[in-house]
Amino acid sequence: MQKEFVVCVLSRDDLKEIGLNPDSLSDSAMKKIASKMGESYCNNGFWEDLRFYTGVFEETKIDKNE
Repeated sequence: MQKEFVVCVLSRDDLKEIGLNPDSLSDSAMKKIASKMGESYCNNGFWEDLRFYTGVFEETKIDKNE
């Protein structure tokens, strides 16, 4: 199995930042929100952001002639 790297973490403090009471949500609800946000990001911008941010590392490009 390949090593995974965390891209984003959702915390109860994040809910406070948008004016919500994090204590009103169960851990199960928080997991569900995080899962939906992860799905949304993968479908709406993740791949473009990945290409952009890895673009600064020229050594990451695969030589198609090999």
